[in-house]
Amino acid sequence: MPDKKNEIVPPDLRQLFDQADAFYEKKPWTIIDNDRDLYAVVDPRTGETSYCCVVGQNHEMTGLFAYPGQRGYRSYLKIQNSVIPPELDPDLAFEQLCLVTEFTSRDHLDAKDKRMIKDAGRKYSGEAFPRFVRFEPGFYPERPSIEETATIKDCLEVGILVAQGVEGDSGFLRHPDRVRTWRRSSNGDWTDSWEPYPSMEETIAPAEADPAPAQAIKNQKLTRHGEWDAGTIFFPGTLKSEDGRRFFPRLCVIADRESGRILTQKLIDNSEDSHLALLGLFLGVIESSRVIPRKLHLRDAATVKFFRPVTASLEVQAVETPLLQSIMEFREGLESTFSGPG
Repeated sequence: MPDKKNEIVPPDLRQLFDQADAFYEKKPWTIIDNDRDLYAVVDPRTGETSYCCVVGQNHEMTGLFAYPGQRGYRSYLKIQNSVIPPELDPDLAFEQLCLVTEFTSRDHLDAKDKRMIKDAGRKYSGEAFPRFVRFEPGFYPERPSIEETATIKDCLEVGILVAQGVEGDSGFLRHPDRVRTWRRSSNGDWTDSWEPYPSMEETIAPAEADPAPAQAIKNQKLTRHGEWDAGTIFFPGTLKSEDGRRFFPRLCVIADRESGRILTQKLIDNSEDSHLALLGLFLGVIESSRVIPRKLHLRDAATVKFFRPVTASLEVQAVETPLLQSIMEFREGLESTFSGPG
């Protein structure tokens, strides 16, 4: 059943659509020529800063992405700085934390989108239908909460001001290490200033694995052969949590790099530590196959660092390999079987 406490009441809904309509009419994607040009909006209710980018310059998708807080900004950087194109790494989309406003055609709306438009008393045509979606890592896309729709409204409102600024100065959003940040003053007007981007330093040092289990394995007489891929992907089908939210569980996979054969796999939920689960799977397949790989390919530097005490003990060369081809091909096969929401 719908959460009545979290439903947007018609007056707030109309204000949200008013702002979306004004944003669409301004068409800032025809003015702001780069979706990497960010602006920031401080939520007057919570103090949290959202980092916003206007999209539509390449005509693939039109609208606004707002990334809330440091976590959101990190997810933005992850997709922008990825060495692998998003079409080759579908998991990037599952790792985003953002509030999306998209303008699209009626064919791309679902029942909830249509209900919101009806409740707001609006009619649209062409590619002007607005839809609002919340993305959270590991969860199926949902409609924003009441608080989040207020954030979206503010970000759309400021987006129009930003477009007006860029019209007068093409470098309006350009600064080597700061972002133009907007705050609502006591009289209700928006004021802006250049402020630093959030720190990207890890607040908690990444853990490293316990090498003790590897020592016990090393003392056994095992064959050394081949190279393995080890990684965690999002399973392309959803489950429901106890609170009713749909989520994408993760799948830890070990594969033979040369043949592409899947050696083992394990489904885990979002509460489990993926590094620990992947390490346990790695040690388990060594013991069951009686083989230690000469080289282990891991997706990122953090995973390599976590595995290092174990791989060093086993004298396995661990290397960072962003594209684990055997695992990506396995994922493609899963997608053909489990397409769409579960």
